[in-house]
Amino acid sequence: MANANGVMSGCQNVSPDTSPSGQVVRVIAAIAMTLATACGSEQREVAVPPECTMTIDGVEHFIGSPNCFKRFPERKMSGYWVVGFEYSVYYADRPQAVWELDPNAVWLSLSEEAGQAAASYFADGKPHLLQVDFVGIHPGRPGSYGVGFRDGVHMTRLLRVQELADVEWRRGVAPDTSQEGRARTDTTFSGPGR
Repeated sequence: MANANGVMSGCQNVSPDTSPSGQVVRVIAAIAMTLATACGSEQREVAVPPECTMTIDGVEHFIGSPNCFKRFPERKMSGYWVVGFEYSVYYADRPQAVWELDPNAVWLSLSEEAGQAAASYFADGKPHLLQVDFVGIHPGRPGSYGVGFRDGVHMTRLLRVQELADVEWRRGVAPDTSQEGRARTDTTFSGPGR
């Protein structure tokens, strides 16, 4: 549960680094944002209200709820959508194999309109790999999306969908190739009996 500052219970809100090096980092970030905006970049900094973030160990995480997604601009996107029973993930590039659970995937949530357009793929409870074009939102912020994903996309309108048949379906969990996942798998278990 979040408190009035948007911080999850049990977590502490950490003050910004006010050391000289912290100030230099903030100045460089401000200059980079100014230059990106001046050069006509499509990426604009979006002010995210406290109810859309939580701070864990001094790091701000975006909360990928539909209300928080709406604060970012929509854009046309293309890629691959794996949809199945209570599972919906997005890949910008076609995956070589599709795992039952993939910690490297991007959670894909749907607007009501997009969900209705894709209802037939949810109806049978089987997994499907779909090549899609859609209008959606990708905040590009690390956070909490879906059921434990670090990144997320919200599909607001499905433009084109084509089911792909030549798919290698893999049972279990895909290897976690993220930096955090590699750090977890490089440690030795030191539990009872070891």
